[in-house]
Amino acid sequence: MPLQVVEAMQDASRHFVHLNEFQEKAGERIAELTGAEAAFICAGAASGMLLSGAACLTGTDTEAIQRLPDIGDRPNQFVISLVDGHYYVHQGFEVSGGKLIKVGTRQSITPQDYADGINEQTAAVVFFLGSQPPEQLPEVVEVAHQRNVPVIVDAAAQLPPRSNMTDLPAMGVDLTVFSGGKGLFGPQSSGLVLGKKELVKACALNSNPFSGIGRGMKVGKEEIAGLLTAVELFFEMDEEALIQEWERRCQVVADAVRDVEGIEATFTRPFENKFPPASPLVHLRFGDNAPVTAPEVGKGLEEGTPSILASASESSLTVGPQTLQDGEAEIIAAHLDEVRDAVERCGFEERGFGWDFMRWIVLPVFAGNLGVRRAYPEVFDIQPPLRPDGNRWFFFGIAANGPPEQAGDWCKMSSDNLGGVGSFGTPFLPKLTCSLPDSEGRKAIHSLVKRPRPVDDVIREIGGEDGRTKIAELIEAGLLANEEGMLHLTVPVFTEKEDGILHPVVAPICQKIVEHSRKKGATELKNMLDSMGFNRLQNQYPAMYGLFLSGISHGCVAAMVEMGLLGTPSTDMDRMWGWWVWQGKSRLVSD
Repeated sequence: MPLQVVEAMQDASRHFVHLNEFQEKAGERIAELTGAEAAFICAGAASGMLLSGAACLTGTDTEAIQRLPDIGDRPNQFVISLVDGHYYVHQGFEVSGGKLIKVGTRQSITPQDYADGINEQTAAVVFFLGSQPPEQLPEVVEVAHQRNVPVIVDAAAQLPPRSNMTDLPAMGVDLTVFSGGKGLFGPQSSGLVLGKKELVKACALNSNPFSGIGRGMKVGKEEIAGLLTAVELFFEMDEEALIQEWERRCQVVADAVRDVEGIEATFTRPFENKFPPASPLVHLRFGDNAPVTAPEVGKGLEEGTPSILASASESSLTVGPQTLQDGEAEIIAAHLDEVRDAVERCGFEERGFGWDFMRWIVLPVFAGNLGVRRAYPEVFDIQPPLRPDGNRWFFFGIAANGPPEQAGDWCKMSSDNLGGVGSFGTPFLPKLTCSLPDSEGRKAIHSLVKRPRPVDDVIREIGGEDGRTKIAELIEAGLLANEEGMLHLTVPVFTEKEDGILHPVVAPICQKIVEHSRKKGATELKNMLDSMGFNRLQNQYPAMYGLFLSGISHGCVAAMVEMGLLGTPSTDMDRMWGWWVWQGKSRLVSD
C-alpha cells in the first residue's frame, strides 16, 4: 500500500466516527470520481458479491432483509456462467438464499446462453469479467434489462485499467464489485461496490453496521479511510507509467533465467490475460532438460518467507509484477556474474561448496544484509540509550502469521579476537533451530579452519569433558563432522584471502542497494514514526532504523528468490546450510 493509504488508516484509528455517515460520505466521494450513481465500501470482493446478491433478493425492504436466507416468494435465481469457477462466489449467493442457474460451458459462454437462463424467478445475472469476453458485456446487459433483471459484474482483479471503474457503470451495469487490494493498492480486507443508487443502498442495509446477513463482514473505519484514499490516488496516478514499470519488472524476471538451459520466458501483454490481474505477466516454461521443474520452483516460492504464490503447472510458472519490489534485486541480478566469478576465485568449489551452495551465503548475507547495514554508518554509530543496568538494548515485537519456529533471527553474529560465526536464513530455512555457538564453540571451529584435526586434540584445547560436550553440540548443530576420529568443518570459512577477493566486488553492489533504498525510505520511516507518536523515543530511532534496514534486506532476498537468482531452496536442507564462519578482522563483516 502507498504510504498515504497507511497514514489515512492510522489517522482514522485515532478517532471515533459515526460509521454510517462515514460510509455514506466516502461512497459519495468515490461515486463522484467514478461517475457511478453510488458506491459502498465492503470487506473484500467476495463480501461485495454476497451483498450484491442479497441486494438483488431484498432491495431496500427491511423485513425481507431480516428474513434472509428465507426469501419467501421473491425471485431468487442467479444466472451465472460455468466459466466462473469461484465456488466461494457461488456459495455467497446461495448463503443469501439464492439458487444458481449455471449456463454455458466451462470453456465458453454467449449472451444467448444468458438469455436462455432468464425466467420470471431470476433475481440477477452474474458476469465474471476476468474470464468472460468483455465485448459480450454490453449485449448481456441489454438482454437482462429487456427482462428487468439487474446485472452484477465480478471485476475483483480487473484494475487497471482505470476505465473499468468508469465505463462499467456508464454501460448500465447495475452492480460492479472490485477488490480493494490488488490493482487499487488499498487495504487487503476491503472491497468496493459501484452501481445503481437503490441497489447500492440495499447492499449497505444488508451489511454492517446494520443487522443484515452481511453483518459479520465488518468493514471498519480504517478500511473505509484507506480505500477512499487508495481510490483517489488511483485516479491521480500515471497509468501508462505504471504499466511500463510492470513490464520492466517482467523483463527482469525473464532476463534472470535467460541463460538457464531448458527454461524459456514468454509474455502476456497488459490486459490480454483473463485472470488475474489485468497486468502484464511473464510465463516461465520448463523443458525436460531444465535443472528444476515448475512445481519445484512454485513450491519453493510458496514455502519461503515471505510466501510467494505463483501459478505453476507441470511445465510452466507464471509471475505477476504487481507485488515485486523495485530496485534491490535487480541491482544484484545485474552483477550476479561478477559475484559468481569472485566466489569461484576463492576456491570454495575445491572445498566442496559449489555455487548453488555459496550463493545462499554471499547474496543474502553479504550483498543483501550486511552490505546494507555496512553502508549506513550514521545509523549504527549511534548506540541505543544506556540502561540502568549498564547495558544497551532496545525492545521490539513483531506480529507475524507464521509458526513460531519461523520467527527466528535473520543473521546472528558474534565476534572476538578469533573472528566469528554467523547463522542466516530462518525465513528460508525454517528447520534451522540451533543457537549461535559460544566463545568456546567458536574456538573449536577456528582451530579447524586450515585442516581437519584429531578429535582428542581439539577437545584438549577447549577444555576436557566440557570440550567433549561442546564438540557434540557443534556436530549436532551441523557445524562439524567426525569422520574416523578426525574433526572437520562442514561450513565455508571466509579468511582474509576470501575477504580480499569478495570485498571489492560485493561492496560496490551494496552501495548501489543503499543508494536506491535511502532515496526516500529513511525519511518516510521517520515521518511515520513521528506520526505514530514515537517522537518521544527519538533517541531509539537508530535501533528502529536497524529494523528498517533489515526489512530492506529481507525484501531484497525475497525478490532474489522470486527472480530465480538463488535457485529453489529445499525444505529438506541440512541445518548446516544456515551457517558460515569468518576468521580474523573481515571487511565483509565490519567495513
